[in-house]
Amino acid sequence: MNSPRERRIDGLILFALLALTAAAYWPGLSGGYLYDDGPNIVENTRVHLHTLSPGTLLSAAFSSHAGPLMRPLSMVSFALDDYFFGLAPYAFKVTNLAVHLLNGLLIFWLTTLVLRGYRRYRPDDLTDTGARWLALAVTGAWLLHPLNLTPVLYVVQRMASLAALFTLLGLCLYARARLRALAGTARLAPGLIAALACTVPAALSKETGLLLPIYLLVLEAAVFRFRNADGTPNRLLIRTALGGTAAALAGAGTWLLLDPGFVTAGYVGRDFTLGQRLLTEPRVILWYLHMIIAPSTHALGLYHDDFTISRSLFQPATTLPALLAVFGLLGAGFALLRRAPLIGFGILWFFTGQLMESTVFPLLIAQEQRNYLADYGILLALLYAVFRLAARTDLRVFLRGAVAAFLALLFATTLTRAWEWRNPVDQALYAVRHHPRSASSVYMLGLIYANATLRGQIEDPAPAFAALERAARLGPSIIAETALIFLSGKLHRPIREAWVVSAAHKLATTPLTPSDVSALKSLVNCLQSDCRLAPADVRRIFQAAFHAPNLERMPGREANLLTVYGQYDLNVRRDFVSGVRLFRRAVTVAPGDAQYRINLINLLLVMGKVPAASRELAALRALNRFGTLTDVIAPVARDVERARRAETGRKRIAPPTRSP
Repeated sequence: MNSPRERRIDGLILFALLALTAAAYWPGLSGGYLYDDGPNIVENTRVHLHTLSPGTLLSAAFSSHAGPLMRPLSMVSFALDDYFFGLAPYAFKVTNLAVHLLNGLLIFWLTTLVLRGYRRYRPDDLTDTGARWLALAVTGAWLLHPLNLTPVLYVVQRMASLAALFTLLGLCLYARARLRALAGTARLAPGLIAALACTVPAALSKETGLLLPIYLLVLEAAVFRFRNADGTPNRLLIRTALGGTAAALAGAGTWLLLDPGFVTAGYVGRDFTLGQRLLTEPRVILWYLHMIIAPSTHALGLYHDDFTISRSLFQPATTLPALLAVFGLLGAGFALLRRAPLIGFGILWFFTGQLMESTVFPLLIAQEQRNYLADYGILLALLYAVFRLAARTDLRVFLRGAVAAFLALLFATTLTRAWEWRNPVDQALYAVRHHPRSASSVYMLGLIYANATLRGQIEDPAPAFAALERAARLGPSIIAETALIFLSGKLHRPIREAWVVSAAHKLATTPLTPSDVSALKSLVNCLQSDCRLAPADVRRIFQAAFHAPNLERMPGREANLLTVYGQYDLNVRRDFVSGVRLFRRAVTVAPGDAQYRINLINLLLVMGKVPAASRELAALRALNRFGTLTDVIAPVARDVERARRAETGRKRIAPPTRSP
């Protein structure tokens, strides 16, 4: 047990680490919104609250389609930020930083509990002082690590940090209950139930929270070994572990058998297959490990779409060696549970963190936030190995200096990255410098140049056109081509035929992505004002989109595309007949999505077709099974009711007809 003086020293050091973390991130808090922040927060009207009524909070909670569980806790947190502080990104990022600091405190608590449990069985491995300093070093490394930057400065990635918060809380509650049960001062069952209950808020923040029971298994296997204080097996834990594992495997297997499209359907919108992803991820995992141990500002970044896809075991040549290395590491993790439990724990913890986002699910190939909790295991294993070596050799001073230098490197790298993220211009410039083959990075730079040109901050538009054309060559999305058309329209410059040809070719030959649909929507908006694109070219682009190789397997995306094309017919061509037809097709393609029916109702009201709008309203109300659409339906219902009254009033004052 630590003395009061030692606890005060630990508290002061911990406070200093938290302050250093805040200082490292401070420059980046002034940055802007990014990528998925737009649809989830900025453009999501259901998150912009004017009241904290249960209905509006419920509507905000289920306003995202980011995952199968819709991540309601994260969405409510965004809504509360908007309600109390407004839509400026600064407040959202400050909240993210606060969550990260809270997670740092939980990391310290968890590490302290883990080391306390470990030392019950191996008291000679670490002294009390060594365990204290190791816990502080691991906490500092995790707090300051630049690989954890995106859940702080990329607003929407609060989903990852909130899920981590509840996961860590569950692990801490379990480890504390386990230690008390071993000491004979409390029963284990309440602590186990409380820990497992944390899975619910963790999963409702992000689906990775469902990994909490697996983290508990790793913790138990490495630290507590499923044993009682006298060394006998703990039957409650063994039964719970075996039963839970069997139930989870059976549930997952049944789910995949009944709905195999849950995994495979997402690949319809990707430019890689399930097999190619499984071949690529071992190389990605080794890159993650490299970044955890030796992070580099040149390698880290928001976008990693320049990561080469593995097309076979030998293309690229590093695919097979990476696959063997990953399986070797995983095997080493299990083997080391007996000989070096904390190192085995760290390895298995890391792979647990990658189970969802780096395996079969059709997500982007590489994203840094996947390591937000996973990297804790590697940092613990690495620093434990250094502390053990320092205790056994005469290199004590050197190794302690190496740990201090490692923490300083992490602080400097995070501060450098946060400085790069302090405004969109610097962030884009550094992104292209570090990742020149990333289409997304080059596109963002071109977009910034284009906006600066349109605001009169840059006289020569050549850099904007050059960057956007380069992005068009690098990536499969049409966002660069539509941006070129938009910029040319705003500057009253001719639109090059090559941009139209390129956009049509990409749409017809590559999977249609949400970015493509958003680009077409921006193009239609531009055509309503400044853009002058020939109707034949517009038709050519949309016809190519409707012939995209994956569209028929994605009803939601097809409905969105139909709506965008309908808006073009309505607002540019003034063809209401075609617009209604396209809006009705969108409802038919995606009957369970309320927004497409709302669009149709509004259009019917504009056209004076009140009875048809009333029928669609009745169908819309049928979708409101759990009350989540009540606030969305209310204004539409009021509009329909006003139209009914107006129509009734017109009938009452109509003059009587006369017979001839």
